[in-house]
Amino acid sequence: MPHIKNPSAIRPGDRILGRFVCEKLLGEGGMSLVFLVSDEGRGGGREALKLLKTKGMQRDWPRLLCQEFENIQRLCHPGFVEVHEMGFDPGSGLPFFTMEPLVGTGLLQACRDGGVIKLAAILGKALEALDFLHGHGLLHYDLKPSNIFVTEGGRVVLMDLALAGPPGRSTIHKGTPAYAAPVMICRRHADAWLDLYSLGASLYHCLASRPPFRGTIHQVLAGHLYRLPGPLALWGRARILERFAFRLMAKDPKERFPTAAAALTWLRRHRPSVPES
Repeated sequence: MPHIKNPSAIRPGDRILGRFVCEKLLGEGGMSLVFLVSDEGRGGGREALKLLKTKGMQRDWPRLLCQEFENIQRLCHPGFVEVHEMGFDPGSGLPFFTMEPLVGTGLLQACRDGGVIKLAAILGKALEALDFLHGHGLLHYDLKPSNIFVTEGGRVVLMDLALAGPPGRSTIHKGTPAYAAPVMICRRHADAWLDLYSLGASLYHCLASRPPFRGTIHQVLAGHLYRLPGPLALWGRARILERFAFRLMAKDPKERFPTAAAALTWLRRHRPSVPES
């Protein structure tokens, strides 16, 4: 049977696993590639096909891809992609899965294309998705701008749930240092604040056009642990979102939001343009 030798070499027009025809590359992450394909096994309908990279593959990548599919299957909510089918390459035994194809852009580009009101609306929808995720006993563990996807229709989708799991002892290996919460760096018990901190760091990046802390990996991690990012010279509506980012990243537990729902309530109260679903 046909199998995939090197997913990174796939080009438009190539046939994948004998059933899918590649149209284009949609996205690339650290361990995977996502292609827009036509599925001839299902009448030529379009799907997004997620494949593991084979170059530099780490031992736990197949497990993580299966875990991502299982995590998303549990989440029937517009804030998460709809997955369709999981399979295994008959040649390598590596997993793959199909999902709905999305058209849009990541958080940073969406902010550049919009403005403060649009950013506030995106944050509101992201918090609704986080609240749903946490309500199902899961933390994202790797929330960052590239994992917050905004479709052309304005839907906000939290992507890449390979690392998602229940609250518990965390590790920096589970996330991205530029947006890592202190509890992750210290490997302490993780709760909702882990994701809320990462959302705040992502918001800061939108407002400042840079992550909260820069420098060597040790300087970045020390910043998350011991400092707050520098204040921004913002005013008006943007100033409100700056306050919100700093509360999401607050080191003092008394200043933090206890849940995503509490953060969303604050945002709606201070930003009346953020609609209720």
